[in-house]
Amino acid sequence: MSFVKTDTAWDKPRSYVAYDLETTGLTDPIWPIQYGAIRVVDGKAKEEFSTLVSLPAGAAIEPGAKKKHGISEQDLAGAPRQEEAYRAFSEFVGGLPLVSYNGKGYDDKIINRMADLFGMPHLTDNRGDGGQSEADACEMFKALTGDTRRHSLADACAYYGVTNEMAHDAMADVLATHEVYQSMLPDIARRSTDPRDISVESSSDELAGDVVCVTGHDQKAKAQFERLAKGMGAQLHPRVTKAVTLCILIDDGETGNSRKARQYGTRVVTGAKFLSEHGLSVLDLAAASGGLDGGVWESDMDEEARKALRRELDLPVTKGLVWAHTEDSWSEGKNAFGHTGPMFSCRYVAEPVADIRVHRRFDDGTVTLDVMMPGGTVRERPVNGAYFSTMQSAYKFMSSIGRDAE
Repeated sequence: MSFVKTDTAWDKPRSYVAYDLETTGLTDPIWPIQYGAIRVVDGKAKEEFSTLVSLPAGAAIEPGAKKKHGISEQDLAGAPRQEEAYRAFSEFVGGLPLVSYNGKGYDDKIINRMADLFGMPHLTDNRGDGGQSEADACEMFKALTGDTRRHSLADACAYYGVTNEMAHDAMADVLATHEVYQSMLPDIARRSTDPRDISVESSSDELAGDVVCVTGHDQKAKAQFERLAKGMGAQLHPRVTKAVTLCILIDDGETGNSRKARQYGTRVVTGAKFLSEHGLSVLDLAAASGGLDGGVWESDMDEEARKALRRELDLPVTKGLVWAHTEDSWSEGKNAFGHTGPMFSCRYVAEPVADIRVHRRFDDGTVTLDVMMPGGTVRERPVNGAYFSTMQSAYKFMSSIGRDAE
């Protein structure tokens, strides 16, 4: 059995400094000519920093760069010198981790060069309170969409409906980066296979202080126990480590995690025993599913439905996986393909599965789907109207779309 590797949200900083530079161009030595930054605390923008920077003697702005950001040498007259500007920027950042858009591919190298030039530590080495490192929203966006071609800040803004009317102004770009980053975090959490990304309302503090690993091959039951434990105040971990204090084994036999837990002397309980110890029943477990039952659990489907999915969508369907979880993310706007329709994502996956987006609905009931697989994308896959209705009503496989694509 293989597992789809997904990005995670739990390890991304919530308090950070988002930053962007405008520079002299692409030819070394590259000099920053504008810094833009905002300090963010728990996801909320608190303070802004912006400054132009004068150029050292002999340096000039390349014509291509000048055309892009519109800053000329004359605009920099009287601006702070390079060292003064960098020190002010560094002081503004302090010890917070950075968030950037393609910073790891471009901006970071420039600010690290400034740090070396003026004998200061690299801000890219900053860590958050929980040890979080810099987040590059461009890398996150590419991982999220699987599109390595359309991944500019403008593409990300269009994807999330973020307005950036002054693109290539450092301050405008950094504000857009912050908004895109904040929009991506819940998207990533929904798609993540890591239980640390599960978000549930707290129902008690019975497991406060416990680190729990739920282990077993029934992905639906595993998801239910994880959500139940998280609601009881536990921290979740996908694997047994020495920090784990409780391992919940939902299978009849042992797993690698349960064996490791026993080696460490960590308490291992069956799912039934866990429920009994806390005065819970299978009804409480079912209630912990939350929105998970909005999708199709393939193990709940009969063989005829399984074959129909294979036939209609030509996709792998493996017993025990969560096939799709319905979200109406596109009902009010256009997605990456430039059209409206619902989006489906999978949290718990045992094989490569698909995000399926409605491309167009026709008068006769037929729809075309864009099927996004880890190994590639199938555009405008036709599905007949009768079968589409069956998927919607019988399996809750697709929600209705707010309006058709234009």
